[in-house]
Amino acid sequence: MAGFRLFMATTAGALLLAGHAGAQGVPRLDSYAGVAVRILQSNNAGNIHHLIDPTTRRVAGLIRGCPHAHNLAVHPDSLYYYCSNEQDKTVDVFDTRTLQQLQQIPLSERPNKVVVNKKYRKIYAGIRQIPRNGVAVIDVIDVDTNKLVRSIPVDHGVHNTYVTPDERWVVAGLGGEVKPGQPTIQVIDPATDTVAWSMELTGHEQYGRRNHEVRPMAFEANADGTTKRMFAQATGINAVWVIDWASRKVVDMLWPPALPAWKQNADGIQTGDMHGLEVLPNRSAVWASSRLDSRIYGWTLPGLKYIGAVEVGPTANWMTPTPDSRFMYVAVSGADYTAVVDLQKLQVVDKIKVGARPARINTAILPLDRVNAPTATSGASASPPVRRSDGQPATPVATSGVQSKAVSSSAAASAADVDFFRKNIEPLFTRARGGTMPGYASCVMCHTWQTKLRFSLQTPATDAGWTVAQSRANFDVVTRLINTATPEASRLLIKPLAPNAGGSGHTGGTYWNSRDDPEYQAVLTWIRSLPTDRYVPPAEPTLDFAFFRACVQQVFAKPREGHIRCSNCHNAGIIGFAALPGDGRESWNDAEAKRAFQLISRVIVPGDPDHSRFLLKPLHPDAGGSYAHNGVRRWQSRTDPEYQMLAEWIAGKRTGNKCSS
Repeated sequence: MAGFRLFMATTAGALLLAGHAGAQGVPRLDSYAGVAVRILQSNNAGNIHHLIDPTTRRVAGLIRGCPHAHNLAVHPDSLYYYCSNEQDKTVDVFDTRTLQQLQQIPLSERPNKVVVNKKYRKIYAGIRQIPRNGVAVIDVIDVDTNKLVRSIPVDHGVHNTYVTPDERWVVAGLGGEVKPGQPTIQVIDPATDTVAWSMELTGHEQYGRRNHEVRPMAFEANADGTTKRMFAQATGINAVWVIDWASRKVVDMLWPPALPAWKQNADGIQTGDMHGLEVLPNRSAVWASSRLDSRIYGWTLPGLKYIGAVEVGPTANWMTPTPDSRFMYVAVSGADYTAVVDLQKLQVVDKIKVGARPARINTAILPLDRVNAPTATSGASASPPVRRSDGQPATPVATSGVQSKAVSSSAAASAADVDFFRKNIEPLFTRARGGTMPGYASCVMCHTWQTKLRFSLQTPATDAGWTVAQSRANFDVVTRLINTATPEASRLLIKPLAPNAGGSGHTGGTYWNSRDDPEYQAVLTWIRSLPTDRYVPPAEPTLDFAFFRACVQQVFAKPREGHIRCSNCHNAGIIGFAALPGDGRESWNDAEAKRAFQLISRVIVPGDPDHSRFLLKPLHPDAGGSYAHNGVRRWQSRTDPEYQMLAEWIAGKRTGNKCSS
């Protein structure tokens, strides 16, 4: 192995990797002889995590515990796996050989990513939620005692922590509402556990700001091991910043080739347009994953020439390379699998079924005596059905058995009606609005193939847009969202309208701050021009509150095996329909149940389960569910009895307190 050698220590079975000082975060290995390589796939919406053997592309072990995990890391001597536990606000410690949980290390508050500095034998846990004292911190854990030893004050809540390739520095990427002059990258000296220097992430203006919070980062080493360049991604921007380490300045930005807006997905990506960044162990390339584009993109090192793209599936998230730099393992969060990308062929060569919402992923190199024995539940690899990002499922999707009401409207429309719509209304849906975050994304980034909501437009036949036949189909969809008898009550108008102006609230954000907005007025004028009795929505059935309280809320209280509770995410705000009962109670009181019922009604179309967001989000995309969901895929099929029960309730066929069929 050129420039690299392996030593097996005589104590504790520790594996020491020694070689040229320019090793990357994942050390370079040209042979895996005498070691075991594991891909550590944490599952953010679950409590079971997967260890993958890249030599077989099979699951080699399961870590049970650590609900709502942010990431997995490994002890310097390969004794333990460390898991960042968002639910319990701890770092959980698992034996690498038995995979049994040994302890939980309490933290200051809810963590995001943790990183192990092997040289200084410490864990640095980025604390995302600011503690009660109002001071944002990074918690430091001594790996020899597995105890919290100090907390380092930083400027904002921490997204992620990293170590430089030579492990001389710890780097924190910060989040929060960043103002000019405030840093979002802070570099810590692990010898003293103090902030050595800080910098702002600037160099690009979007969303009315030039200062950006930081998401994933990566580092390129010089030949002597010192850090040469730092790469960073930011909230809501589909690009990579290139930062010169010595000068601490942004020197370049890497932008992938632009896709038509309708080929992108802005729904459910949590403003993380790009959310994965890796420099290969051999330092030949830097790769970035794009949730927005469902692709990973590569650029050469050191020249930063564009290599190409690989489409991997819904919500391309964190990724990690194999030590030989041949393959990239990508967490595909929207479909619960890890994609294996051949970086020479630029294609997906395998898909490994893992747990609920796979997210952070890492590569570990262990001595053979610290590897778990395969279990009966591990070893299986699955290649899930492919859902293409042009919106068409690869296989037919079965319907729920509860038919949605759909009344054709285009039959009553004249050619002139459709032509006016095509020229004056339809272009609003493709209009660029300055970004991808709520209130800035083009309508077609969420409302073509990405979801199966009532407002689901045709996938354009070409990059030039819709054909005339497709526009007629779009006309049919859109006119089901208007009310010609009471135009101002049209769903098409009140969803994008600001709530303080009479809008109903929109997951995609506010597009019109008032009814005086020219776009609002244009749509209103069009609706008023149509015959008053032509497009009047039928009365919707009433959702039964008693059934909701007796049966639906019980779904929130009973996570399935390997899943976290719905309340881990749906516990507050307008999405808080699954908040836990207060005061430590096991059941909800009347006020809590009514509040939850009100909130869940926002994501339900009474009488129409097939277009209700409440059912589409937890349904696997290969069964017709939404393309992206930041939580569990609770139902793999519409034939699931629980799904059927909920669909019948939405359809108005379930009332009272009898839950079974």
